[in-house]
Amino acid sequence: MRTPAALLLAGLLVPTARAGVTSIQKTIGEPGGASCCGTGNPPTLCDGVTHASASVQFTYDDATHTLTLLVQNSSPVAQDVPNPLLTSLHFNVPHGAVTGLALVSQSGTAGATPDWSLVFDPDNTVPPHPAKLSCLGAFNAKLFHGGTSNAIANASATTIAARPGSWVVGPVTFVLDVTTAPGAVLDASDFANAFSHNPPGDVPVNVGAFFKKGGPNKKKGRISCGAQCEPSAFVHGTPSVGGTVQFVLSGAPGCCGCLGLSVGPGPSVFPNVPGSAPAVVPLSVPIFVQVPTTALAEDNVASMPRAIPNLPALAGATFHFAAVLIHPTTGALWTSTGSSFTVVP
Repeated sequence: MRTPAALLLAGLLVPTARAGVTSIQKTIGEPGGASCCGTGNPPTLCDGVTHASASVQFTYDDATHTLTLLVQNSSPVAQDVPNPLLTSLHFNVPHGAVTGLALVSQSGTAGATPDWSLVFDPDNTVPPHPAKLSCLGAFNAKLFHGGTSNAIANASATTIAARPGSWVVGPVTFVLDVTTAPGAVLDASDFANAFSHNPPGDVPVNVGAFFKKGGPNKKKGRISCGAQCEPSAFVHGTPSVGGTVQFVLSGAPGCCGCLGLSVGPGPSVFPNVPGSAPAVVPLSVPIFVQVPTTALAEDNVASMPRAIPNLPALAGATFHFAAVLIHPTTGALWTSTGSSFTVVP
């Protein structure tokens, strides 16, 4: 008989890939974002006055292991003032669960045909950090062309400081092939909420971009999205009885929380700090903690290996997992998306 007690004693189980497509959007240059040129809020280019922004929609298909990024330069338009050009995009992948990333296609909306390249660093915690973005840290992935040629422009821009016809009019779609570790259970938030590593930078963030030729003085700037605890929960491991599975909790350094497992998707609702909406956790009670309560260190992740028991009665059962983090200064609760896996024989 499959019971929560049996599951708890078992330790943990084997994931199989979820079906379906998930999406999440990030906004670079929003209030709370970081800039390597000062502390403006929202962040600015290095002239201290020009705002630059972009939206990045992450869409992950776990059946085909395809990650699609829809990138749109949304920098505010001012009459007769050069609108910032987006020249590189930096993001991360779930630590230990993605071993390869390849750019398979790219397309713009108008203007020049995009001809960008991808640099992928499977471990952004060790040098030489080929995808770093100055103060924003070392990233796993960098999409770029170089200079202002073939940069991504805002479709609404009226003034652009580049050779006419040289820029790509967004939004631009990048399609990437993802190589995952055996048994990986991932969704779009596991990419969008993964953090850069510091050092070499000072500010751990999820997504960043390099803008050039913006403002009255045609300045540049490295700018990120805003980041709070941004919890993410994912699993990878050998999908067979008798093997080992790795549960991973990811989030901002200093945030404290845990990854939990349950027999149902919930939701369960918990009180939050005054002024914040209740925390909706996509798990049913009782919830069994798999990655114990911990304050995340500078590497942004906490993980726990679990031996897969040799209990044939558990084969075919589906279980759900998610993460909760508490902000170290505000005490606000942040929850991840919910995920599920099924035990295989």
